[in-house]
Amino acid sequence: MNDPRPTMDQAVDCHVHIFDPCYNFSHAPRYVPPAAFRGTAAQLTATLSAHHLTHALLVAAAPYGTENGPILDAIAGSGGRFKGIALVDPSTFNEPLLRHLADSGIVGVRFNLALGIGELTANSSARLLAWMKEAGWFLDIHSIADDLVPAMPLLEKSGVKLLFDHFGRPDVLGRPDQIGFAALLSVADKGNAYAKLSGAFRTSNQDEPFEDVAPWVQRVIQAFGVERCVWGSDWPFVNIGRRVDYGPQFEWLSHCVPNYHDRNKILWENPARLFGFG
Repeated sequence: MNDPRPTMDQAVDCHVHIFDPCYNFSHAPRYVPPAAFRGTAAQLTATLSAHHLTHALLVAAAPYGTENGPILDAIAGSGGRFKGIALVDPSTFNEPLLRHLADSGIVGVRFNLALGIGELTANSSARLLAWMKEAGWFLDIHSIADDLVPAMPLLEKSGVKLLFDHFGRPDVLGRPDQIGFAALLSVADKGNAYAKLSGAFRTSNQDEPFEDVAPWVQRVIQAFGVERCVWGSDWPFVNIGRRVDYGPQFEWLSHCVPNYHDRNKILWENPARLFGFG
């Protein structure tokens, strides 16, 4: 039964995107969200406030390529409420750009392993990861099912802090010992890996409260510990073929983590410590 304590004073959504019509998408993006499914910084702020969340970690959106303007401008206008995960080109090492991103509130870079390990094997990826390690940045990883397996040796060798989107997106209809999920759990005790309890609707084959993902999420929480988990909604829910609303995504966390103090760690204490919210 959920702990009936009041809403906490501060809470962070650690996985959201900005799709603002003021910014042009890159040439030939992999997907273009319809106008009705996009969201500006102002709309994000209103959504967070309506659900009593105070801060957000913005993840740069793939349709913009390596143009991080949408999240940089949103961070600049947030009064300290937003920080970000950028997209950069790992084939070219650009330290002045990285320093500018750091000064602008960026705390990490995202690699999409669902497209293969090309970003990890690019010409300058080793220099990029070394710089990130020194700067204390996170490598934010999107992977699906077994995508993580071929990348794991390179990830562990890098020594960079790892942040796994959507608890690795396991195949919830597959075997409990599937190798991709096992690879995710294998780094849980390394001390530099963290998991996002985010985007449950992308993994689930059911409606809220996504009962089919519950066993997988509990295994992640058990392996990583509450202290190394954060939560994210994946607002504004693009590239998905069914209706998704913010409220049920937020309520889902209470379903998975009924203890108020544990939820406070996931929603505030952990992201404040990891990403520098204050």
